[in-house]
Amino acid sequence: MLNHTDLNLKEIAQEAEYEEESDDEVTPDDTIVSSYNTAKRIRMELQDQCKAEKQALKAAREARSSSASGSRQMPGSETEYPSMQLEISYLEASRRVSCNLYNHLAWLITDASPEVGDAGRVKVSPKQHEQVLNLAQDVCQTVAGIPTPKHIGTALHILKETRSKATVTLLNRFGNCISYQDAQRYITTMVKSVDEQTDCQIELPELSCEKHEEADTRMFAHIAYSVQHLHHKQAVVVAIDTDVIMMCIYYITHTDGLQELWVKKMDIYLPAHAIADALAVKYDVEAADLSSMLLSTYILTGCDTVSYLYRRGKKRTYKTAVDHLEDLLPLCRYGDPGESLDVKEDVVTAARQYMVSLYERSDFSGHLDALRAHLFGNIKGDMRCLPPTEDAFQLHLRRALHQLAVCKRAHMSQPTYPVATDFGRELVSGKLVATMMLKKAKPAEFKRTKYCHCKKSMCGRGCSCARANVKCVIACLCTGDPNKCSRIELTLEDSDSE
Repeated sequence: MLNHTDLNLKEIAQEAEYEEESDDEVTPDDTIVSSYNTAKRIRMELQDQCKAEKQALKAAREARSSSASGSRQMPGSETEYPSMQLEISYLEASRRVSCNLYNHLAWLITDASPEVGDAGRVKVSPKQHEQVLNLAQDVCQTVAGIPTPKHIGTALHILKETRSKATVTLLNRFGNCISYQDAQRYITTMVKSVDEQTDCQIELPELSCEKHEEADTRMFAHIAYSVQHLHHKQAVVVAIDTDVIMMCIYYITHTDGLQELWVKKMDIYLPAHAIADALAVKYDVEAADLSSMLLSTYILTGCDTVSYLYRRGKKRTYKTAVDHLEDLLPLCRYGDPGESLDVKEDVVTAARQYMVSLYERSDFSGHLDALRAHLFGNIKGDMRCLPPTEDAFQLHLRRALHQLAVCKRAHMSQPTYPVATDFGRELVSGKLVATMMLKKAKPAEFKRTKYCHCKKSMCGRGCSCARANVKCVIACLCTGDPNKCSRIELTLEDSDSE
């Protein structure tokens, strides 16, 4: 019977025999341990590299904060995040990939010999070299989160070609590129680098834009300068304002040399040039005339500086404008550079007829007062749906024409505008205020709220207006018509006025 000591000696003897046998061959366990040690060593190298870059970023932030507090920095001493300064090339990728990681992957995917060159790397063909670097960059990004030329370049290329944040985010989740936020930081870093290299400031009198009060118009002066003097053919406007989008559609058809004009609205890019061309083909009109019509009617029916018509949306106004394009030409041409800013009668007539058409009563070709009175007697809804009075329309039209001139001359650095106080506005405590009307909307004595509902009696018996001793008016069921109301006599003066 063996005791505990004998068992231990037997186990030691067996282990000794196993070690003697394993001197000439490698066991699977040794291979696993060797692979584990290699992977761990490469992983620690990548983590150290990432840690060094974070320390460099921290130092750069401290340097910027110290310079902002008043201490001067020597030129060239600014420290930026290394990952945001690298070039997008295989040469830069080769510099950032360690020799251990490179050799390990090269032996894994190629049949390279174990011999290492002077640079500390195995020798492979140029094609295999690119394959190894591509895989090595994926490992750097995945293991340590180190941005590499491959991942930065992929994100920038996708942004340039598609302008899609969703696509970049999706590829980032798959590990194929950096995040959208990091891509934006990289672009900002490149712009700052260019600004630092350009140590001179040039004043351009052509872009002083002293008369431009808002960026909505000033940006088009910059676009015009870039096209005329710098010979740019494409431009992107970042805006969410509908006024700016309508101006983009107008200027893409009125700026010689500008081939493409894009509007970035949130994460969507709207091609103003394609919109203008598509509408021109659809309605078989010149793109310049159509864009002028769209801008003119858009301003007339309400924009940032001009009041809108109640319950008359942009879809209706657009459809009505397309149906009356020829009649609107005098209005569309107002405010063109080089043209007079005097308000001519044909402009007022075109605008009035368009306003009447918005209320679907083309038979009222005269003043808006007649249409307003007619609809007042037939409307059953909100009184705000009535068209404006002729007096209010004249003031509204002048405010719209003033804004139209401002928009059509936005490409000029020193444009000429009409006097605002002559175009439906007045100065109140040093501020321009819209003058809504010069006449009252209804007579002061007209305060009653009840009207008669006589149908067959011709207002002879039981007429509420007769009991109140007031005249029947257009709001009554008889509409104040002498043919329907016996209380009103048709005279020669009445027939002439009608």
